[in-house]
Amino acid sequence: MRLAILFSAITFSASTLASATTLVSEETISQQKKLTKMFRLHNHIPVIYRQVPGSDILNIQVTFKTGMRDLKPGAKNVNQLLFDVMPLAASDFPKEKVYRLTEKYALGLDCSGGVEVSSCSLNTINDYWEQGVELFAAIIKSPSLTDDDIGIKREQLLADIKGQAQDPGALANDVVNRIFYPSDHPYFQPFAASISEIPKISRGQLTDLHKQILNSQVMVISVATSLDADALVKSLNKYFSSIPNADLKRDPVPAPLFKKEWTVNFEEQKIPSAYIQMKFNAKSAADKDVVAAKLLFNLLDEELGDEVRTKRSLSYSVYSYTIQYDAGIGVIGASTSKPKETLEAISDVIKRLKTRDYSRKELEEYKTTYATNYYLTQEEHASLSSALANSYIYYGTTDVLYEFPAKLDKVTPRDIKNLANELLNNFRVGVVYDRKKFEDSWAKELVKKNLKKS
Repeated sequence: MRLAILFSAITFSASTLASATTLVSEETISQQKKLTKMFRLHNHIPVIYRQVPGSDILNIQVTFKTGMRDLKPGAKNVNQLLFDVMPLAASDFPKEKVYRLTEKYALGLDCSGGVEVSSCSLNTINDYWEQGVELFAAIIKSPSLTDDDIGIKREQLLADIKGQAQDPGALANDVVNRIFYPSDHPYFQPFAASISEIPKISRGQLTDLHKQILNSQVMVISVATSLDADALVKSLNKYFSSIPNADLKRDPVPAPLFKKEWTVNFEEQKIPSAYIQMKFNAKSAADKDVVAAKLLFNLLDEELGDEVRTKRSLSYSVYSYTIQYDAGIGVIGASTSKPKETLEAISDVIKRLKTRDYSRKELEEYKTTYATNYYLTQEEHASLSSALANSYIYYGTTDVLYEFPAKLDKVTPRDIKNLANELLNNFRVGVVYDRKKFEDSWAKELVKKNLKKS
């Protein structure tokens, strides 16, 4: 079934992507928009319908504009545990019946609790749409949340967090988070807090949160299918229009504040390689420069690989990426047995991006590669549904998703240089390594060279 989903997706020709003048033609963008329609259920839940002509596969996703960021300290893991337990059973659908139906009709049911948004998805073939959506609606509206199921998922989640805490790569992220985020920041949840919190989560906390988020005001439904839109919306109204509407306040997320005294955090482990994670403020999902920022981080990742891995042979694992939520986050990371030299190489790459004037030809090559990678993420029905929902949640329209290549086309070398100087500053550095083999001054020197001018 996974292969069927993969190869039945919307594809874009190599000739279109490699066009000398545009990454994707206006005609192609217009066609994608025409294949997408917006509806509202009787209770005003938005429905994004994306037609996939000729496909036998259907994906439906219900996205909730709620996540870990909306919970108070001491209850940050409740959202994730709730969404882990939800698909197991529901009213009129005990666990054994769920197993039987998913096997009989080849249904893929999954829920995931995230930082800013959470979601449940259904994958199936068109012939079994009605059987699938009835079960899907039940796990969303009335999950059983039994003590036994909660206990199993609680232990699995706890084991996962403990495993991450033992992984020096994941631990480096935790170490830098302790100085990147203020203790009360909505995104902040260290491993130690999760390990303490998860065993204490009660069924009452899960049911209370479920009642709160079962709210048409915070829900978006997105569908990728070849089924008739009107028939689809009729069925969705049947199963989802009874969900109530209630006001739910959501505070904006502030950008983490930089403090000069909190720039390097170290945790000792006597291991052969240093794990380094750097974080800094970047562009949010809704920022006007979000597309240019994505390209900047793609360039940074490529340049780090070329300099640190290929030219200097300092690390096989060096990378950069950006997280674009309501607040934007930039990340640079590496694992290396030569941390001093690696930090120096990273510093050189940062300086190069701030001072280099890329030629238009060089930038076009990066754009083509990045656009190709971007559309590969849209090949599966599930990722297409998710991308459409996120576009709607952050921008109020799905057009932004389809217009990405056109906006990418307009990014200039000057834009990249300006953004590099604006964003690649005020680094916070987390390191996991043998204390005898690392000096904080190596990281502090990189930070000092890149302090943002006030």
